[in-house]
Amino acid sequence: MEGTANGPIFQSGGGPRTLERHEPQSSAEVADIVSHAHASRTPLRIAGAGHWLAAGRPVRASSTLSLGRLEGIVEYVPGDLTITARAGTPLSDIAAATREHRQWLPLDPAGSANGTIGATLATASCGPLAGAIGHPRDLALGMEVVDGRGTVIRAGGRVVKNVAGFDLVRMQIGAWGTLGVITEVTVRLRGLPETAQTLWFVPPLQALSECVRTLRSLAEAPLTMELVNESLARHLGLPQAVGVLLHLGGNAGAVGSAIRSLAKLGDAIPIADDVWRALAMSEPADATVLRLSVSPATLGTLWNSALAICDGQTRLQATIARGVLRVVLPEHGDLPRWTTLAPCIVERTSATQWSAIPPAADDRLSRGLRAAMDPLGILNPGLMGT
Repeated sequence: MEGTANGPIFQSGGGPRTLERHEPQSSAEVADIVSHAHASRTPLRIAGAGHWLAAGRPVRASSTLSLGRLEGIVEYVPGDLTITARAGTPLSDIAAATREHRQWLPLDPAGSANGTIGATLATASCGPLAGAIGHPRDLALGMEVVDGRGTVIRAGGRVVKNVAGFDLVRMQIGAWGTLGVITEVTVRLRGLPETAQTLWFVPPLQALSECVRTLRSLAEAPLTMELVNESLARHLGLPQAVGVLLHLGGNAGAVGSAIRSLAKLGDAIPIADDVWRALAMSEPADATVLRLSVSPATLGTLWNSALAICDGQTRLQATIARGVLRVVLPEHGDLPRWTTLAPCIVERTSATQWSAIPPAADDRLSRGLRAAMDPLGILNPGLMGT
């Protein structure tokens, strides 16, 4: 079969193994590989660039389907603010293509900028910008997917007004490849801000909760507002204090007004924009990563509770606009005391810890969708806990 090779890969939650590895360069090749796997009941590990294979539960697969060579921009229409790309296209390539037209794809997931657009949507990965601009589901317009039988399915469209089948698109986002192999996507773009400024703001600790509420109510809301603790600030080379990373964007008047509003709350120090890339790359590969979620109005209370139990090595990052707290524990730290603070999703931990964590998608609806899209369960089996 074309696009097949052997080589070492990393199983989710486990160590290196040598598995049969497929590297297709077209949707037809993907469909052929999946069709053969379905016929032979061969479980497949679906991968993009391979940066996040340690995330999620261990996958029970004897073969890997890597989409890293299925790359390239299929169509870019600046006037429609849309772009269509193959799943293995790095986010950095999309950024380079759209920057020439003062446009951008405002997805800023953790990890390398060479992560792929397909993996970003499959895992519903988003970063600080999601609070102001939206989640991957809000940006995805159309998609080509190969289901667990090897059937190629197209949903949605390549222009904003054509969204027939949009629910099928949304269903694939965050399914981690268990409902189909994403081979091509169409996403909406945004215009780049005329002016942008990154600031480091240190609020008074005794009034932290009040300050968080005030930041959320600013008339000229920043594009991003990330609360970080001392450990993470130290890693980023920032003054070692609990503080807020702010990214302002818009026309010059709006940015200037936001800066003046912030000055009434405390000192906001301009810093280089490359701190956002450093933040995205700040999670060690062997760490346990948790995501706690609350109402944005109660984030201050959750933050204070988290500060009370974390040690000097634990890194905390909270997206103020969303009420989401990311916790990075060194060397697979103690999970139970964290998971009781708020509704919690474990993104990454050791293989031995997964058995004590309830599956994320083992409800009747999820099981029914998997049975319809992948009846033999060959796509990333075990990754969602089933």
